[in-house]
This record gives sequence, C-alpha cells and structure tokens, in this order.
Amino acid sequence: MLLTIKDWSDGKEVMVDNKFLKANDPLLLINFYEQHLKYSPQ
Repeated sequence: MLLTIKDWSDGKEVMVDNKFLKANDPLLLINFYEQHLKYSPQ
C-alpha cells in the first residue's frame, strides 16, 4: 500500500510505502492502521 503524507519540515506531500514507514517511522504506520482498519468478529 502507498500512503501520501505531508512532510512537516517543508510542507510537501510525499508517497511512501509500508516498508519505508516500517523502517523509518513504525509508530506512524501503526497509528494509520489503527485509525483506518475496523475489527469485525465473525
């Protein structure tokens, strides 16, 4: 999955993938998934 995030230092939007975020900012990746995935027990 590719995500578009805004770089706070210069305000530019950049596209990053899961591998990049996992290596460089794992908490941002976890926060994204927590906000966007829903658990539904079956």
